[in-house]
Amino acid sequence: MIKKDQVKLSKQNKWFPFALNTNIWDKCNTTIISVSSFLSVNLNKIKTEETLTDRVIEFYSSILIAPEVHFYAITKSDLINLNLTDVHLLQKYHYLQYLDLSHNNLSDLSSLSRLPYLLYLNVSHNKLKDISNFAPPRYLTYLNLSHNSITSMKSLENFWSIVNLDLSYNFIKKIPRLHNFRYFSIVLEISKSFA
Repeated sequence: MIKKDQVKLSKQNKWFPFALNTNIWDKCNTTIISVSSFLSVNLNKIKTEETLTDRVIEFYSSILIAPEVHFYAITKSDLINLNLTDVHLLQKYHYLQYLDLSHNNLSDLSSLSRLPYLLYLNVSHNKLKDISNFAPPRYLTYLNLSHNSITSMKSLENFWSIVNLDLSYNFIKKIPRLHNFRYFSIVLEISKSFA
């Protein structure tokens, strides 16, 4: 059931309806277009680069019509298992909504705070120890931080729009109060998260 606050948010931000529908990014969705289908790129060369470049981002991305501006933009990027350590270049991809950075070597998420439309973020299986420098984008609804080395969560007050949060397989000793979650209706995965 949709809450009154969600309807209000939906009118304020045309991206919000995407937040509750993760099926929008399924490969079988005809509105999503894979950029790699237009590029002639040596996949082996891209996989060994280990540095994030525009070419790597574009190869692993998909485009969708951005609801606010009605033109195609990169809205999904699957940068999985590329041994990435730095993702600062992503901040220029303003319309990213879905970002999978799992199975990399990331230790800092601060540059992802500059992605205003980001709704889905998977940074599981990285080298994160502390996420206090990560200010979640306003409408972030899905966040997977599992399988990292996070030891504490100082505050979750900026994570107000989270619907699904996975903190499993970390070393967290204490979780702050969760009273700021307005739409938190799914599940908080913290099993096997405590040291």
